[in-house]
Parts: sequence; C-alpha cells; structure tokens
Amino acid sequence: MLEPDLITAVKEHDIEGLTAALADGANPNQQDERGWTPLSWAAGKGSLDTVQILLERGADVTCVGMDNRTPLMIAKAAGNRSVAAALAAAEKARFPSQESETRPYCKAYFLDALQRYPKFVDARAEGDRTAVRADGESRQEIVYLHQDMRVTQSVWHNENVVFDDVTPEWVDFCRTELNFAIPEDLC
Repeated sequence: MLEPDLITAVKEHDIEGLTAALADGANPNQQDERGWTPLSWAAGKGSLDTVQILLERGADVTCVGMDNRTPLMIAKAAGNRSVAAALAAAEKARFPSQESETRPYCKAYFLDALQRYPKFVDARAEGDRTAVRADGESRQEIVYLHQDMRVTQSVWHNENVVFDDVTPEWVDFCRTELNFAIPEDLC
C-alpha cells in the first residue's frame, strides 16, 4: 500500500487498510498537500478508534499542516470531544511539565446575580454604574465573569473592571451559586 493510501484509509475509515499500511511500514506522520497527517484527518472526522491506532503506532500529536493546527485543535474545532480528550491526554503524556493552553473564557451574567455575593462591591466610578434606560426604568445590566474570576463590563479581560476581589469565598460562590466552569472543550 502506498503512503497516500494511508490517508485515504483514514478518510474512508478503513481500519483494515490502515493497520495493513502501518504494518507494511507506512509513515504515520506523512503529510498530504495541505500538510495534514493521518492523525489530523482522524481528528477532524472524529474517529476515536483510528486516532488510538495512529497514536499507538507513533503518530506525532504536534504535527501541524499549512493551517498551523495540531490534531487536537482540529478535533476541538470539529466538536469531536472524545477524540479531543484522547489527543489532549496524548499531548499531556508527551509534555507532562507543560500546562495545556486554554483559550480565554468569560460568561455573561446579569449584574444582580453576582451582587447576591455578600461582599460584592462594584469597582467602577459611580457614574459608570448607571443602569437606567432612557424612559427612566431600570434595566438588567450584563457583565462578564472571566476564567480568573474577575468581573468586567466588557468581554475583554481587564477592561472596565467591575469586581476583582478574588477570594476563595468568591470562587466558591461563582462555582456553586452561578455554576461557573470553563467548558471542557476549551481546556
């Protein structure tokens, strides 16, 4: 079986062809015209069994194509959670001392939900706290809780800070009362 057939076997989910090609010495890290490896294709297709076979046969989890994405990035972008978890574990095993890179994350909340925390003090100047519509009625203000547990008026971290007194009690409040957690597919 020629090496290009290894990628074809992955694309077609031909496990028998894949294992035969690998047994015949096919390079599990070969790249196609886009620079994608068989592992990249398996990650994009969400084929966990194919990913596991390739990893067992020495596929490199760090290979990137012309798009500069690792197989883990491809699996996450395609929403293939089980494959992403397997690839994240393989990356962690290869680089145990490195922390995994997470994308910045924040979640929108109505300000009153956060103000249920007994020690919540709005850090903005009094004029920045207005929550009144043009017709004089009060409105629900939306603020953003970030992964470091700081609250801002904007989705941009550290911009227009509303609350930054991050204590263990605040973290506990956010996790238990607000159910705040970074989604697994972002970790």
